[in-house]
Amino acid sequence: MIDLDKLLALDKPETKHRMLDYLFDKVDDQLYTENWDPIHTFLKEIDLDKISIQLGVGILSITKPLGRCDSRIHFSSGFRKKITKTESSKRVERLLSGLEEKENKE
Repeated sequence: MIDLDKLLALDKPETKHRMLDYLFDKVDDQLYTENWDPIHTFLKEIDLDKISIQLGVGILSITKPLGRCDSRIHFSSGFRKKITKTESSKRVERLLSGLEEKENKE
């Protein structure tokens, strides 16, 4: 599965393309084999304070096929809180458009 330390080491402007390639390659392999448990674990283990906005958006993009699972909802909610602190509400909505899974308020 994903080596979180390697992913975080690549989470820099100069290596952003390699970071996203690595992320998409590793998660896509898990999605293809329908072995989703490592992805759920990965989503729960990510320290949101250590990731860039680009990495967070990439994670939401590649994990979209998981839909409304608890790990993705939790990640999505935490990521929204993180970026709301530094980005305008308009930018937050643009970044998360079509990617976010929200908790049921029922």
